[in-house]
Amino acid sequence: MNRMIRSGTLIALLPIAACLLISCSRGGKTPVLKASDLPVTAGPYRLERIYENTWAITETSPLETVTCYLLAGEKRALLFDTGLGTGDIRAAAAQLTALPVIVLNSHSHYDHIGGNYLFAEILGPDLPETVRSARGLGHEAFVSFYRDAYMMDPDSTASSFVIRPYRITRRIHDGDRIDLGGRSLEIIFTPGHSADDLCLLDRENGVVFSGDIFYEGALFAHLAESDPEAYRKTALILERLAGEFRYVCPAHSRPMAPASRLAEVRRLFNRIDAGTAAVRDIGNRLLYSSDSLKIVLNKSR
Repeated sequence: MNRMIRSGTLIALLPIAACLLISCSRGGKTPVLKASDLPVTAGPYRLERIYENTWAITETSPLETVTCYLLAGEKRALLFDTGLGTGDIRAAAAQLTALPVIVLNSHSHYDHIGGNYLFAEILGPDLPETVRSARGLGHEAFVSFYRDAYMMDPDSTASSFVIRPYRITRRIHDGDRIDLGGRSLEIIFTPGHSADDLCLLDRENGVVFSGDIFYEGALFAHLAESDPEAYRKTALILERLAGEFRYVCPAHSRPMAPASRLAEVRRLFNRIDAGTAAVRDIGNRLLYSSDSLKIVLNKSR
């Protein structure tokens, strides 16, 4: 989540021409997008196939642009995040697969859980933040969170925005595997941006789904629930994943990028600690930058 920089020139969805060239499989399989795989619009969602049995569902609103991912196996599918909830993401997913869909959130911020209430089966960690978010988010609480995050009020179109309550039906843990039938996905906890951040690993295809712990732009480590020290430890995990995987699919910015970019998070933290990162004062926060990555920290970190 990062409206501060996503609304500007740093943010661009993956160009269609580039989409057509992407291949994300190992073991000799090389799926290539066909003309029928070009992005289509369904309500507030942009649907596009990014590799075999895997789709990006991008929801755009004045509040956020967030990308959720639908991964299908032989028996069921998993939806990684449900966006803001401005539309019916369950109906959008049904256009892509007829399989039953389970939900897993990268973390429980409002722009990732808005459509959870539409689903009967939701996975989540047994963490206070996750449990609290499942109770829903009233409008006043949303505005308070948004104001703290972005140092501005939300767009007037969000005058009645709320997150509806939902029920987590199965608790997950670090290292758990999810069997979709002929397709196994791995969960790895990566706190820092929030306390319940996690990544989803598709090892067979060499893809990491990173949520908000990495995307191209300014990473948020200044929120009330952010933990810069935990983020530093997570940066070591991301650096390892950068060497083991081929692509990363973040929740914001373009749907796919080289996984090697994950290593930039640790390099940026190292430069911050060494005093060599470029820094800009943005009120009571500091915006650090290195390479093409940025991170926002509180001054009293």
